[in-house]
Amino acid sequence: MKPPPMHPAVRGYLEAALFSSFAWWAPTGDVYLQKYAPLDSMYSVSDFTAAAVAKRAQVVHAFTQAYQAEIDRLGLDPDEIGRNLFWSRERHGSGFWDARNRWKQADPAQATEDMEALHAAAVALGSDTLGPEDFRS
Repeated sequence: MKPPPMHPAVRGYLEAALFSSFAWWAPTGDVYLQKYAPLDSMYSVSDFTAAAVAKRAQVVHAFTQAYQAEIDRLGLDPDEIGRNLFWSRERHGSGFWDARNRWKQADPAQATEDMEALHAAAVALGSDTLGPEDFRS
């Protein structure tokens, strides 16, 4: 049976996690990969377990529900929401803060207030460290 389609915000979140996370558990036993190769060189979104996807989908859904007004005012696309949520949450120096150059609204003061609310809420969630249990073997 084929899994149901994934919401674009969840897909964006998982893609950002793969792009910016490393295989600290070194699944290949290769020390170089453990320290320097992003997970997206070894896995794709389809390699996540159903439980791992469901866990992240709950976070993304709760976040978008709680901050829908800010998201709407900023004009963020669903996949952009997912990516920015992960990167802000992990304090990667990008995420909602970095997205300010692409905001689709005219009021810079409101945009700054919205961005700060989204960024602070994402950081407050704490880290989402991926591990070998998140992937199909």
